[in-house]
Amino acid sequence: MANSQAYCSSFQIDSLDAVHDLGSDTIKAALYYTSASLGTNTNQYSTTGEVSGLNYVPGGVVVATANPPLSHGKVVYWTPSADIVYSGVTISAYFDAVMLYNASKLNKTLGIWTFTPSRVNSATFTLRMPNNSSGAALLRWKSH
Repeated sequence: MANSQAYCSSFQIDSLDAVHDLGSDTIKAALYYTSASLGTNTNQYSTTGEVSGLNYVPGGVVVATANPPLSHGKVVYWTPSADIVYSGVTISAYFDAVMLYNASKLNKTLGIWTFTPSRVNSATFTLRMPNNSSGAALLRWKSH
């Protein structure tokens, strides 16, 4: 089964319970193979299906979180304050997903984002972050 892009259902509930503090908690980004089967029911970080390779550290990298969550009209939004970068990694098998999770809160998952399947050989792999705006942010909720 393929990975599917989704805000994890547990993150939506945790957000209503004010569990996460995206301005001060340690948010991490882990990469996953195309066969990992991640999606809306992925509630916690796991090494199952996570990539491995030269210079890739299990658990991924720390995400820059200098941007506070913001709102504009009926939209609440947040984007990491810098691109997510994995330096000098070699990952031989195809991977196509990144999991953002909160290492400060029992490794609870925020969401899964998918991209074109990739492999890297002794290179820097960068996930470019969108503008932190109500129309483009990585995390966006719109009230009705």
